[in-house]
Amino acid sequence: MRRGWLAARVRRGWRAARVRRGWLAARVRRGWRASATIVVALCCLAGESHATDRLFFARKGKLLSVNANGRGTKRIVTLAKKTRIVSLSVSNNGVVLIKDSKGKWLWVDSNKRKPVAKALACAGHATIAPNGKVVVCSGAPKVTYIHDLAGNQIRMIPTGVKQVGFKNRHSTELVAATDGKLWAIPLADWEAQRLLSPHAPVDGLLVAPNGNRAVGRYPDGKRKRIFSFRLDGKAAKRRLVRNAVPVAWSADSTWLLAQVGNMACVVRGVGGQFKCWRKFRALALSRDGATAILARRDKRRRKRVHLYKGQLKGSSAGKPYLFIRNASLAAAWQSK
Repeated sequence: MRRGWLAARVRRGWRAARVRRGWLAARVRRGWRASATIVVALCCLAGESHATDRLFFARKGKLLSVNANGRGTKRIVTLAKKTRIVSLSVSNNGVVLIKDSKGKWLWVDSNKRKPVAKALACAGHATIAPNGKVVVCSGAPKVTYIHDLAGNQIRMIPTGVKQVGFKNRHSTELVAATDGKLWAIPLADWEAQRLLSPHAPVDGLLVAPNGNRAVGRYPDGKRKRIFSFRLDGKAAKRRLVRNAVPVAWSADSTWLLAQVGNMACVVRGVGGQFKCWRKFRALALSRDGATAILARRDKRRRKRVHLYKGQLKGSSAGKPYLFIRNASLAAAWQSK
C-alpha cells in the first residue's frame, strides 16, 4: 500500500516537473520569437524605406499602391477598359499623374475617400509640382503653360521652353531651359528670374528634390552622357554615365536611378559610385536610394511584366527579388 502511494507521488512529481519544464521552454521560445521579431524589424527598417512611403503601380487599367514592405495593397482607382498606363509620377502629398498609351494625361488625388481619375488638358509632357497643386505642360506645339489641376491657366511660358522642373519642394520656383541656359523663375513674379546654369542639357533634365543640383544629357562624342551640376549659376559639370537616360532622384537628393542600355543603374549624384542590374528596366527609387524598383518581362509569357526589388548591399548590387506580379511598366515612389 505504501509502495503504491509512494509511486503515485513520484509519478505526480515527474508530471509536475514536465509541466514546469514545458512552461519554461514555452517562455524561452516566446522570448526568442520576440527577440527575433525585434531583430527582423530593425533590419527591415534599416534596409527599407520609411514606413509611410508608398509605391504606386498599375495593373490591367487599375492604379494601386502598396507599402514599402509589400503589404497593404490598395486599389486607388479603376480606369476605362483597355487603358494601358505607361507613365506614373506622384507628388509629395499623393496626387498621382498618369499617362496612358494614347498620350492622354489623367490625375488622381489618392488621399480622397473615393478617388476619381480626371482628364488633364496637355498636348505635350506634363510635370506635376512637388506640392501637387500645379502642373506644367511643356513640349506642346508653340506653347508651354502652367495651370492648376482644375484646368485653370495660371501663366503662359515663353516659347522655346522644352524642359522644366521645380527648384524646391515648396514648388515656388520653376527651373526652365531656354536660350541654351537654365533659369529659376518664381511663379509669383515671372520677371524676377535668375540664372542657374550657363548651359542647358539637350534632354533628360531632372532637378534634385532639394533643388541644389540637377542632371541632364549632353553630347559626348557621337553619343550622349549624363552630367551632374550644381544650380549655382556656374554649374560646373561632372560626368556620370554614358549612353544613359536619367529616370528618378532619391528623395534625399543623393542617388540617381538611370537606364543604361539593358541595365538599371543607381549612380551617386556627384559621381564616384555606380551599381547596376543587368536585363532590368529602371522605374523608381526609394528615399535613401538603397532600393530600386525594377521591371522585367516574364520569360514564358512575354506580355506579362513583373516588378522586382533591387537593394544595394555595401559596395555591390544585391540580386533582385520578385516584388509584384503582373504589373505595367510604370511605378512611382511617394516619400512623405
